[in-house]
Amino acid sequence: MRRSWKAARAPALADSHARGAGARAEPEPGGQAEPEPGAPGAAAVAVRLPDASVARRRFAAAADLGAVHAWVACLDGFPRWEPGAWALVTSFPRARLPAEGATLEQALQGGGGGVMLTVERL
Repeated sequence: MRRSWKAARAPALADSHARGAGARAEPEPGGQAEPEPGAPGAAAVAVRLPDASVARRRFAAAADLGAVHAWVACLDGFPRWEPGAWALVTSFPRARLPAEGATLEQALQGGGGGVMLTVERL
């Protein structure tokens, strides 16, 4: 599955180079487009990866956490860990998020439209 995501991402990466240095387009998890900045019902997600890099993306607050997990698993800085061998963890209060069955809005717990997550090896 990792290779198909990278292959699908190639046109988006080419587009990001056309927009300028530092711009980075990521694949659309579950076919969901990234909401515009400041859009109602949007939640900003920042994820610290095991290599210490941080990836950022906006999701609809009603998006399933499975879409967030899928996005994280396809990032360049993410190791080739099997599903179930890692989890996303909120920074404060510290809580492990389920891979599916909950929404990003539930994970925010009143966090004001954004959340910082860390990838944790189980």
